[in-house]
Amino acid sequence: MFKGLLALGALFAAAPMATAAWADGAVTIAPAGAWVKPVEIPSPPPGEGAGAPARILLQDVQMRFGADGDEAYSETAIKFQTPQGLSAGTLALPWNPDTDSLTVHKVHIIRGAQVIDVLGAGETFTILRRETKLELAMLDGVLTAALQPEGLQVGDVLDVAFTLKHRDPALQGRSQYLTGDLMPLNVDRLHIREVWPTSKPMRWQEMEGLPQPLVTKSADGTELVIDMKDAVRPKTPKDAPPRFENVGLIETSEFADWAAVSAIMAPLYDQAAALKVDSGLPAEIARIKAVSSDPAVQAAAALQLVQDQVRYVYLGINDGGYVPAQADRTWARRFGDCKGKTVLLLALLRGLGIQAEPALVSSHGADGLEGLLPTTLFFDHVLIRATIAGKTYWMDGTRTGDRSLAALDVPAFGWALPVQASGAKLEKLALAAPQQPLTDLRIHLDASAGLDAAAPAHVEFVMRGDAALAMKLNLDAAVATDRDQTLKKYWASQYDWIDVASVGATYDEATGEERLTMDGSAKMAWGASVNGSREYEPDLSRLGWDPDFSRDPGPHQDAPFAVPFPASKRWSETIVLPHAGDGFAVSEPNIDKAIAGRSFTRTGAIDHGVFTMVATTRSLVSEISAADAKAAAPQLKALSLDALYLTAPRWYHATDQELTQRVAKTPADAGGYLDRADAYVSKGDFDHAIADANQAVALKPNDAAMLNARCFTRAEANRDLPAALDDCNAALKLAPRDPPTLDSRGFVYFRLGQFDQSIADYDAALAVDQTLAPSLYIRGLAKLKQGDAKGGDADIAAAKALDPTVADTYARVGVKP
Repeated sequence: MFKGLLALGALFAAAPMATAAWADGAVTIAPAGAWVKPVEIPSPPPGEGAGAPARILLQDVQMRFGADGDEAYSETAIKFQTPQGLSAGTLALPWNPDTDSLTVHKVHIIRGAQVIDVLGAGETFTILRRETKLELAMLDGVLTAALQPEGLQVGDVLDVAFTLKHRDPALQGRSQYLTGDLMPLNVDRLHIREVWPTSKPMRWQEMEGLPQPLVTKSADGTELVIDMKDAVRPKTPKDAPPRFENVGLIETSEFADWAAVSAIMAPLYDQAAALKVDSGLPAEIARIKAVSSDPAVQAAAALQLVQDQVRYVYLGINDGGYVPAQADRTWARRFGDCKGKTVLLLALLRGLGIQAEPALVSSHGADGLEGLLPTTLFFDHVLIRATIAGKTYWMDGTRTGDRSLAALDVPAFGWALPVQASGAKLEKLALAAPQQPLTDLRIHLDASAGLDAAAPAHVEFVMRGDAALAMKLNLDAAVATDRDQTLKKYWASQYDWIDVASVGATYDEATGEERLTMDGSAKMAWGASVNGSREYEPDLSRLGWDPDFSRDPGPHQDAPFAVPFPASKRWSETIVLPHAGDGFAVSEPNIDKAIAGRSFTRTGAIDHGVFTMVATTRSLVSEISAADAKAAAPQLKALSLDALYLTAPRWYHATDQELTQRVAKTPADAGGYLDRADAYVSKGDFDHAIADANQAVALKPNDAAMLNARCFTRAEANRDLPAALDDCNAALKLAPRDPPTLDSRGFVYFRLGQFDQSIADYDAALAVDQTLAPSLYIRGLAKLKQGDAKGGDADIAAAKALDPTVADTYARVGVKP
């Protein structure tokens, strides 16, 4: 196939690698068969598309299905328009000599009116056995005929034609074919032709982007033709389920139904599972039976034996394509591919008297498989379907770490085809939501020493399912020192506000959980709220995101949007609060919503001085309609902005020691004096509180915030109220209609017993900011003083709804209903 710009290899293989060697691995150079109908290479209009590195002038695919094998003829003519485009001039034609023979008809360089015969000039193919997936323990036996045509120049057209003949005894003469992507680039002329004799009941199906073929029948058979000019690959809808990616393809199959596919595979597995007289497997079966009489326990033991004692090696050579190795042979050599491991497990289960059969699946998922023609081409993996006490279990010998049937999940392969002598229908693999979150993050912080003190931190990240096992295997492969360094770097990248001291990782064989841990010291970011208190947003408290469900115009613009399923995660954060949590509150924490096919929950509460937040997200379905996605977009965005806050009482900032150290360290920091003033107020030490407020104003005499703070401190202390009033008036001259300052002056008027003026200031503050709980609360008390019980009670209730600690805050300075 062409490398570089073009990825046309799928066009050159008629079927997966299979059985029965019948070719010698050499490339034959010969003219095309008489059955091939030549197609003219179009000439593009001058200058059209000249900016592209390369241009496909012709893509011609012709198939002939016959009793002695199937032939796939391919001709590609590509024009190189830039120096970069020349990188696509290397030929690499793959084939499997066990089932295929490769005949190259021509390699021509067309330069204007001149035709240069590359093969006629003496250039030859180099035959390579590349085994490109050897590092993945895969041996496929595929050979590659490689050729780098000499002398290619910009403006040349490279015209290559060859035929791949395929014959696989395992299919018992049945024909099938699936083209690759026929339009990786725009194609000036796309020609598809398929012919078959009357003895072959072929069916076909073209997919999105191809027109309905012209079909003619004669006494000799059937001919199917698609001939397109200016073929363009259809644009697939963004974020749609995988079935919408099937475009620009045509599939042809002789199988009448899926049952015929199932039945043709059954003898291969039954014969391979039959044990020899001198087999060593009966001893293993007897050993398993001695352990337990419970079929479920026996089946789990057999699965563990295959997973743990037989390593995986894919064998696509010789009879490795469809035909599994004998169970005895796989056991003897202690390695096998999915077919070999499945047969070994099948032999063990049948020896234990457990009903079991192979099942063909696609490891890439098979969304939309039920709408395609029956063929073996979609399957690249096989596992066991076992039935015990009326319940179905899917057992995969190529996995590792499975220890009980109860813990086995239905695999995410979409569809499975059980292999039965009588034939079977496709079976939908209905995925279930996990019983526990697949990931579970737990953060524990001890802030009991104060908000600004370093908080001891312990973080755990629990993984379950396949991700947990993959993490275990990766960590097991690392040297202990490297592992710890890697984990420390991981935690540091995730939590830059925690100084990592130690890390750990453990795997629980019984539960299949991988637990990563980290201990360290956290610098918690307590910030200032609009009410003047300090607040903390727990890590990951926000759910949702700002989604983009838009799509460009094109086919299936209203296709559903895919949702990862099953998916489930939980995260929680606990914080040990100072002063046993006295006066701390949680802002509107609870969420319980279903949006865009997902469930979102969040709770937050304080109990016995410990704050706890728990949040979860999980998918409910595998896809949602385009209309539902559009409706969900603003909801998801709103959810992403809905943060949870842990709020300290207004009077609390830190311990005296912490604040004194802060003032000593930064004596020019007016804010430090104000924070310490609030702490003194909370303890009833008003002399020190007013002294610190005076110092803050001395540092910033013309700062409205400083003047307002001293005004409010004097009002809290119920001292120097005329001076407090002067401070608030001066602050309002600097910042007119400032809600916090209006709130402070309203409190001064309340202390002075001037309730009309107090209510007026609170009205003005609330007109700007309706969320000021202190303004609502003291206005309510002022209304009660004036005999307005209904209005006062309403204000107080509204204030407590906004801030449950507001009454306690004022009670500390002697203000109560």
